[in-house]
Amino acid sequence: MKKKKTSRQLQVERMDKMFSKIIRLRALAREGGCEYCLKPKTITRLQCSHFVGRTNYHTRWDLMNCSGLDGHCHMYLEHNPHEHEAWMVKHIGSEALEDLIIRSRSTGKVDLDKIEAFLKESLKRWEGLCVEDIR
Repeated sequence: MKKKKTSRQLQVERMDKMFSKIIRLRALAREGGCEYCLKPKTITRLQCSHFVGRTNYHTRWDLMNCSGLDGHCHMYLEHNPHEHEAWMVKHIGSEALEDLIIRSRSTGKVDLDKIEAFLKESLKRWEGLCVEDIR
């Protein structure tokens, strides 16, 4: 028998879906597709790629931590961490990357309600900017 998910697990799932869509919409707005190879892609062909892994709740929903990549580029960067780091330095800058890594080492509880509210507002804005790209 399948275990019932907790309210926290359900909230994290909702947040992940919103965040992934935000990142993919942002990639469409910035580059018209994959942020790494710059090839045109639709929203359904993009994936949300995390530099610092998703297990870290302090950076899981951090806009600086993620990029919209196609499946090929996502796998390439995941399996080539030195290349991923070098690209992130070019993409967001060394200072921003350093700040991201420092945030990833934070301790303490994460306010999921506050993050979820931010994600809802951000998603509304991005959907408003990219209405025709969603279809």
